[in-house]
Amino acid sequence: SLELRAMAYCSRTRKLILHVEGEGGARAIENLRVPAPERLIAAHDGALVTGVAILAAGGSGREVDFTSRYFAPWNGITEDPVNGSSHTIIAPYWAHVCGGAQAEFGLTKRHRAAADSC
Repeated sequence: SLELRAMAYCSRTRKLILHVEGEGGARAIENLRVPAPERLIAAHDGALVTGVAILAAGGSGREVDFTSRYFAPWNGITEDPVNGSSHTIIAPYWAHVCGGAQAEFGLTKRHRAAADSC
């Protein structure tokens, strides 16, 4: 099961980071069922949060520091398969977590994965 380790919010981009941990954290994120966008929209009007990034340390079978997924139904995006815009807040957050070190990250895409660095 996953537990919330930390939560971070960027008021400029209105993006929320949920940093989770637990057994199989990265794999659990990769296997996470996409939330129903209508339920997220019904729960919040998008005034404060326009996107949610979920991340966990590591990556299944890859040498990466973290794996993430990004959901933005308030912008008409059920899930962003590349989630590049979310890394504008994840990169500084993860640098803080790692003490300023360079990060290797895994981007989850439906039925495939990619790695990059920042």
